[in-house]
Amino acid sequence: MARTDARWLLATRAVLFASGHPCVPSQHRDRLLESAARRGFAPIHGAAIIAIAEQAALRGGLDRTAADQLREIPHPPSGANSNLSMWLSLIIAALVVIAGVIGAIRFL
Repeated sequence: MARTDARWLLATRAVLFASGHPCVPSQHRDRLLESAARRGFAPIHGAAIIAIAEQAALRGGLDRTAADQLREIPHPPSGANSNLSMWLSLIIAALVVIAGVIGAIRFL
């Protein structure tokens, strides 16, 4: 699954919000669902992505199992992403990479 895939990016954000918690806190869940809607996902699909991410967070992070589950969720209709959301996605992806590097350094 491409790291630029809207499903993967939303799941990555959800994993970050769920870190240290059994589930995504409600204020973050609402923001994630709004983000999913802006990207063109149906509410049920946004909720499914968050649930997959919560399960992945309990396993230690997004893995092949989570990627396989995310692939089952349909893509949002084409044209749902605006330039703004694409830039936000890129920034979030960069922050995830930075957080990963910091986490790796911390455990070295």
